[in-house]
Amino acid sequence: MAWCPKCKEEYEAHIESCVECQVPLVQTIEEVETECQLMIVKTEEESERVLEFLEYSGIKTATALPLDDIGFCISVHQDDREAAVRFIQGFLVGEKEEVETEDYYFDEYRTLDIEENLGLIEMKSGYKALLGFGGLLFIIAAVDRLELITLFTGNIAYVVMGMGALFIVGAIATKKIIKEKESIHSALKEEYQRLYEWYVEAYPIDTFEMRHTIEYGDLDEGAKYFLVMDKLVREVGTNTMQAKEEMVNTVADKVAQQVLMQSRV
Repeated sequence: MAWCPKCKEEYEAHIESCVECQVPLVQTIEEVETECQLMIVKTEEESERVLEFLEYSGIKTATALPLDDIGFCISVHQDDREAAVRFIQGFLVGEKEEVETEDYYFDEYRTLDIEENLGLIEMKSGYKALLGFGGLLFIIAAVDRLELITLFTGNIAYVVMGMGALFIVGAIATKKIIKEKESIHSALKEEYQRLYEWYVEAYPIDTFEMRHTIEYGDLDEGAKYFLVMDKLVREVGTNTMQAKEEMVNTVADKVAQQVLMQSRV
């Protein structure tokens, strides 16, 4: 018998590839149970680069299977998957390649915009533009109606005044939304600062590498970052069950930057 390493469907021994997945079959069930798909790459050249990098990083079980009209599927032994994901993340950061997230079987750490909320900055700019333009239209139309200057004929001045009033109302509504978002952002910053201060007091940064017996070896900066983040996210998240995932990631990211900066000294 033969098995598909992707969907685990069983086939007759003479069949060479899976009808659904279009990948070569393996001959033993043990191969199916111990292989874990890691990522998809589009070209053979990319697959060779990934395999070379994984082998250099100590992952000896990586293999590449061709997928019809898709590319190549990189798989590793299930015991090596965690380390392989970490190394591949570092590889992608180091290569500075633009990748489509749906092509890979892992997610980057999502963080919150704590230090500078760009959405609020844009809304404040919009508020000022609405208020300024609306006020200008209203004043021009009002001056015309007072006959201090003549700019419009008929009832056009009233139309312009109405447009100005609408812009001003829009500015007022935007201001209200800004205040609500500022309140939410302020609460996030307070939670972030409280969680960060708790962590660095409970787990001093200068002892992080010793606590976790970190050995960077020949890892590049990207791989170092994900190696440290993996441990930080677990450490912060385990001790703060009520904090959201993005908040844990944000605190871990700040600590990771400090840990890596300290390692360079």
